Amino acid sequence: MSTTKISQLLVSLPFAMSQMGFVSGILAILIQSTVGCWSAWMMNTLYLQYRHNRLKDDPHSFKRHTIQMHEVLGGLLGRRWETITLIFNFGIMFSFAAIQMVAVGNIVYYINDKLERRTWTLVLGSCFATTVFIPSLRNYRMWSFAGLVMIVYTALYMAFASLAIHQDDDLRHTAPHSIRSYFNGFASTIIFGAHAIPVELMDAMWQPSKYKLTSLYSDLFMTPVVLFSIISVYWAFGDNVQYNVFSMLPRTKFRDAAVVLMLLHQLIQYGILSQPLYIIVEKWFKVHQSPSYWKKTLVRTPVFMASLLVAIMFPFYGTLSSAAGSIFMTWLYVIPCAASVLVYWTSKSQKNAIEQPPFGMSWLSLHCMNLGAILWMAIMAGGFATWASISVLRNQAHEFGLFAKCYRCPRRGS
Repeated sequence: MSTTKISQLLVSLPFAMSQMGFVSGILAILIQSTVGCWSAWMMNTLYLQYRHNRLKDDPHSFKRHTIQMHEVLGGLLGRRWETITLIFNFGIMFSFAAIQMVAVGNIVYYINDKLERRTWTLVLGSCFATTVFIPSLRNYRMWSFAGLVMIVYTALYMAFASLAIHQDDDLRHTAPHSIRSYFNGFASTIIFGAHAIPVELMDAMWQPSKYKLTSLYSDLFMTPVVLFSIISVYWAFGDNVQYNVFSMLPRTKFRDAAVVLMLLHQLIQYGILSQPLYIIVEKWFKVHQSPSYWKKTLVRTPVFMASLLVAIMFPFYGTLSSAAGSIFMTWLYVIPCAASVLVYWTSKSQKNAIEQPPFGMSWLSLHCMNLGAILWMAIMAGGFATWASISVLRNQAHEFGLFAKCYRCPRRGS
């Protein structure tokens, strides 16, 4: 879970803090982490309820079958919920899979600028095609642990390298500068707090009921590490923070190591995020439960090619993440909370619930918490952050154009 939450976001979060300011940036990350953990808890409860209901009727319901979020909500609330959830979930996974490709083209440029960023995206992005051959998320266990080590090294490098830099006398920390830039920065915190593929990860666990505590431990571990890193960067560079931290730090063997580790992490994260997409397409073509390995590979390949096309079409690193996060990721918070209220609204459903409200809460308190989370995300993320990020994305598309050769290259014109 930690591996899917961070990656390329780590090098752009300091820029988000430079748009929001110290206090607002820290509070936004803490609030989004809390709301993200809560929505993940609700989703786990719904998953366990759905799985219990299905296995009670048919003990062999999920043999060779991966349960996904839209199936859980469709099974509990009906076809309309299944369709809506599928649309948003597909949008989330597809956009963030493409963003991983955008990220590799941008990041590798800081250790080799002989090729334009678009070319690097094509070259390194093509390596991501190897993910179509990996059967399931369980095959990513060791890779995701390695990715966690990579991201911790990068975060600590960013922090200590920034703290070692002498501050200029005229350095300022004056954010926020405008409402639009403030909420564009807030959009990045939405991505940090969200749990991208909760149901698929639950289904890959030997004991899915432990997902709740696992997600909590994940956030308790990663949030201080990330906060230490981005606070250090913003303290060192102030309002001069760039959209990618690597562009500001002096080139050393430690920075090059961080870049290489980040590139490897992008590959791991792309594989994890694209796996649910592959499963959805397999189900569309009715090959998900097929023993034929090559049939699955065949239907997965167009998904990879489409994500690569989007990556070279919209090379707006950072801005694309904010827009995708506010448009799609917002609903990853809202949908589980809203579904929990509807599923457990009646006293009969509450009595038959597989799990009771956490921390000794009453059902009324749980519903109030869910409604509070829904209102917060709908207004702050679905409203203001979406407006700000789309506005910035539109301006950059107009300034640089689609399929830009070298977006914001320091040495070559785009």
